[in-house]
Amino acid sequence: MSEEARRRRDRAVRPRLVWGGVAAALVGGVLITLGMMEVVAASGVWLVAGVAMLLAGIAVAARGGILFDTRTGGQASAELREIAHGSGHVGVEPGDMVSGPVAERAATPSMSPLARGARPPASVGSWSVPAGWILLLVTAFLVTAQGALVAHDVTGRSSSYRDVGLAILIGLVGMRLVVAPGHHPVSACLGCAAGMALVLGGWLADHDERGLAAIEVGCGVVTVAAAAAVVVGPRLVARSATAAGRRRGQPSR
Repeated sequence: MSEEARRRRDRAVRPRLVWGGVAAALVGGVLITLGMMEVVAASGVWLVAGVAMLLAGIAVAARGGILFDTRTGGQASAELREIAHGSGHVGVEPGDMVSGPVAERAATPSMSPLARGARPPASVGSWSVPAGWILLLVTAFLVTAQGALVAHDVTGRSSSYRDVGLAILIGLVGMRLVVAPGHHPVSACLGCAAGMALVLGGWLADHDERGLAAIEVGCGVVTVAAAAAVVVGPRLVARSATAAGRRRGQPSR
């Protein structure tokens, strides 16, 4: 077997296995949550079953080539066709290059400023990475606080469900900002909405502990500030650069 044939075999992607494994892993996560919350009978059995299903789902997804299952935009229909027919495709790995007329047309907008010698707009996304890490820290702190401050009654569980749901959304927004730095108005709006929901929940909802209400309000304020900085920050930097250029009598770039 040639080297190229071996690489194609190792990078084979079978979407049925990939998405089936992902679904099994998600179900396993739900079973683990139910077992840890002790809201069902025989919670230990649910916990063990959830761990087993989670590991099995991860193994199936890895066997299906989830690590190489990368597509360009607009190819969801191709993924659905492969799931329906049980077919697959050859995935990609770091260092692979895509060539052809379509790739050249897609690369032209980003390469033209570099070809003209212009400075690339790298500073636009410089605010998103620290903001994303702040949101991830808020998520970790908010989830950790549940075990220390939430009472095991109806009111406590209601607060915990609300906070964990919002923490998941904040964490997803944070990961988006960290992994793909740039101008993300939709992610920023979702982060601001989650932060405002935390503030309103801490201010208006019933709590068994005042400490949890204070944590909700504080985390909400930090979340709103970090998410808003993603949109407002680059504009402030651009305005400052423009004003400085005008004071020096030089056109801003």
